[in-house]
Amino acid sequence: MILQIPVFFALYQALMRSTALKGAKFLWIKDLSEPDKLFSLPFSVPILGNEINILPILMTILMFVQQKSSMGAGGATPESAQQQKIMLIIFPLLFGFIFYHMPSGLVLYWFINSALMLVFQLRLQKAK
Repeated sequence: MILQIPVFFALYQALMRSTALKGAKFLWIKDLSEPDKLFSLPFSVPILGNEINILPILMTILMFVQQKSSMGAGGATPESAQQQKIMLIIFPLLFGFIFYHMPSGLVLYWFINSALMLVFQLRLQKAK
């Protein structure tokens, strides 16, 4: 994860400042330099605002599944098992909150990275 941090910051800056990426489309995303805004609500939700961004929600769900699959079954003390359960919920929600208003290109990068890591984890578990 340490190696991803420079890529994360560089991608964030590129998406926020690049004029070439303004208006770049991908699937339902109208602009990769802005949040994906699937649709707008007539009212405002306290943390989310009045727009529904589907990509951060999908990323949060995928992070939850990825962490759930990587939890160790044996050898953990009751205290560390309780901490893992708390982190299983807090980390995906925290990242979902942080990424909710980020450029969709950045969220797409993190989503694809999480999906590939999940596939890699599942293949490793299957090989054991």
